[in-house]
Amino acid sequence: MPASTELSPLLIGDFRFDPRSHELWREGDCQRLPRRLSQLLLRLAQAAPDVLSRQQLIDEVWQRRMVEDDVLSRAIAELRRALGDDPKSPRFIETIPKAGYRLCAAVRPAPDQVAASLPSGLALPVAADRRPRPRWWMAGAALLLAGLAITVLISLQHDSGPQSLTAADMTRTRPLTSGAGWEFRPDISPDGRWVAYSEHAQGSEVTALVLQDVRGEHHEVLEAGDQANIRPAFSPDGRQLVFLRVRDGRCELALRALPGTTSRTLAPCSADPASSPAWSADQRHVAYSMVEAGAEMAGIAVVEVATGQVRVLTRPSAVQGPDRDPEFVPGGGLISFARGHDGEQFLMTLQWQAPTAQPQPLWNAGRLQGHAWRADGAQLIAASDQAGYRALVLLDANGALIEVLGARGGRFPAWSASGALVFESAQYDANIWQLDLATPDAAPKLVVASTRYDASPTLSGDGRHLAFVSNRNDFEQIFVANPDGSAPTRLSMPDGQRWSRPAFGPDGQQLLVTGYDEDNQHWIYRHDLASGRNLQLRHLGADSGAGQYCTQGDHILYLRRGSDGGRSLWMAGLGSEDPAVELEHSAAAEQFVITAETVVLSRIGAAGFRLLSLHAKSAPVDVLEQVVPLTPFAWTARGRHLYAVVRVADQPVLKRWHLDSGDEELLARDISADAVGPALAVSPDQRTLWFARTDNLSLDLMWVPPRTD
Repeated sequence: MPASTELSPLLIGDFRFDPRSHELWREGDCQRLPRRLSQLLLRLAQAAPDVLSRQQLIDEVWQRRMVEDDVLSRAIAELRRALGDDPKSPRFIETIPKAGYRLCAAVRPAPDQVAASLPSGLALPVAADRRPRPRWWMAGAALLLAGLAITVLISLQHDSGPQSLTAADMTRTRPLTSGAGWEFRPDISPDGRWVAYSEHAQGSEVTALVLQDVRGEHHEVLEAGDQANIRPAFSPDGRQLVFLRVRDGRCELALRALPGTTSRTLAPCSADPASSPAWSADQRHVAYSMVEAGAEMAGIAVVEVATGQVRVLTRPSAVQGPDRDPEFVPGGGLISFARGHDGEQFLMTLQWQAPTAQPQPLWNAGRLQGHAWRADGAQLIAASDQAGYRALVLLDANGALIEVLGARGGRFPAWSASGALVFESAQYDANIWQLDLATPDAAPKLVVASTRYDASPTLSGDGRHLAFVSNRNDFEQIFVANPDGSAPTRLSMPDGQRWSRPAFGPDGQQLLVTGYDEDNQHWIYRHDLASGRNLQLRHLGADSGAGQYCTQGDHILYLRRGSDGGRSLWMAGLGSEDPAVELEHSAAAEQFVITAETVVLSRIGAAGFRLLSLHAKSAPVDVLEQVVPLTPFAWTARGRHLYAVVRVADQPVLKRWHLDSGDEELLARDISADAVGPALAVSPDQRTLWFARTDNLSLDLMWVPPRTD
């Protein structure tokens, strides 16, 4: 089948199949296939009438390194039921013994049904190929028609008043995009009819800015080229877009008219972290994130659209973390934004027109990945893991939780004045791998795998047990397994909250874990493996986490968040009467490892590592300032060695450094450890390493149409 028809509607037998919306039509009846079944049907149709092997279908449809064989069998059975097919007398999907499957029904392109539904004399340009490509010019007639179509459709505003959303409304969620690449960071026009987003094709270096109607009938690449075009935001009248244009680490805030063929630069912006811009209600200003010269972190700024004049509103410290994703609160003179490091973020508000105003916390969000206000400012939708897993939640204007809306994996919501909602659905698959350090050029072995997120490996002191975090049962929970990943057992932890950062005690019979309560405060708990009992160590204080036993097991080291938002390193005894002592007052502690009576500590904004002795009263020593881990958690220590995954010649490699001499050794190439949380663990004999990495990421856009009642 020609590549240009890969995502165009198809006629399969007496069905009309639209792979963009996953809809299967016959005689006026429509059923929406689950995304994976839609991809399976599309792949069979692309190959028809040829046979595809089972392994080929698993590799190309599931795109995983490890999938159980019966997953495909179940999917084929479900697809046959959807098609009304009989495997004994197939009209659609035929099983070829010892070979695979083939689509035996006739497959041909479906006739275009869009033009016939448009007003007389108005046509949309055909978008047969959804893959982004440079688009530097267009024929005059096509441009005129496309511009006319956009202008007419955007001008057909309807005002039904601000609509709320409930969890029941989320049952109307439907796929907006589901291409072979990534579609992400959407915004929706005020009338709820158009969506702008970024599209990145697999194997391409182009990230295009795309405009599409919510029905999927018009798809137009607005910006491509050799830069990333990301984070679009519609103006309140729907006739302009601002977006980020990133090239070689440089970021520009750009403005484009709709319709229009060119864009102009408004101001420099921040590429790390990338942050969505937002328009003021009068369209005179755009808020965005930027790193001011000499600043430690990105802050919020506003630019006047007409003049390009920039005013910086916030200047957070490295301890506080960057400010990102601003939104103008409707009718209140406020800007809301996320502040903090990933996983420990607050939703803040600021009176942006008051020169001396200071940001105020509105909500302790945990991991905050976008928020959107209702048109009247009475409610907002936020993407957070406060529910115990990443989902969309509904808050009132004071930051109080109204309802968990659901949409597991949902983030970066955009809420139109019409009541329509779009959001990004991100499905991460992280797994834990084992590497034999004693065998040169050894290949990693997959030891812990699921279709969800498995991360944060840690070893017992004797190396006989492996603990890790997994959300395979929805909430983040703690599992213990054998070092080869066999016999994984979920610990009997209370439901309804997240659990992370496991650390074994010296005898291997107890674990320290960090638990997050309903207010997103975190506490350290001691879990007894034999009895299953869980004890909250309240004497360590609220907002304490990442606890580890000292070598002798008589004290606990942990991180504790202060009033300034930063984390310091503390030590306390096991009993509630033992006083806690602050060991490192930098308030910028990020991760620590106890090894050979020494604490190895990394700090936010500081190069290298700090060594602190647990017993000797010697001053801290800073070492290995040249080592920059791939992520803040892609390192660990064992004995007098530090292990880290670093980037060399744009490739991730595993290296080992001696903490005293600084001597380094290359251990393995092409080893990535990018999962959230501690990503490396080393056996006591330093012959085996475990690492957690993200093996698959799926990004699609979802749409919730407004209620019609």
